[in-house]
Amino acid sequence: MARPLARCAAVALVAALVPWAQPAFPRENGPVASSAAIGAQASGKRLKRKATERIRNGRYVGTRGDGAHVDHIFCPGGKFVSRTTSGGTTGVTEGSDWKVAEAKRLKHGFVATIRDNKKGYEILLRKRDDKWSIAVSFGTPDWGTVERSGAKSACEEL
Repeated sequence: MARPLARCAAVALVAALVPWAQPAFPRENGPVASSAAIGAQASGKRLKRKATERIRNGRYVGTRGDGAHVDHIFCPGGKFVSRTTSGGTTGVTEGSDWKVAEAKRLKHGFVATIRDNKKGYEILLRKRDDKWSIAVSFGTPDWGTVERSGAKSACEEL
């Protein structure tokens, strides 16, 4: 009966001598990602791109779940204007670098986290069927309904 150590040495020797036992292109940077992981990453990128296309050139007017009135405009070049009225006071945030930072697929739509890191601005925008909703991005989202309209003329003025 052969010793276990001798068996391992014999297998290693055969693997070193037989060229077809070696991988054609050995990896230097660690293990290969699974095709499912690569597909999921690509799917996430496609969803963010799709959400960005649906959101840009849009004006979103309505009421958040906490009762604040909102009027947001998102332009293609990254410019945006956000007006939020709560308690009789209107806060205005203007920026030039909005993007969809995260997107999550829903059965009939998506939830997108819109962020401008320079201004510290972040909101959640949800599209389900043809209905749009908005919420603040911290804590548990309290969704309010908004109406989407085109904002090409408003974007040209910004």
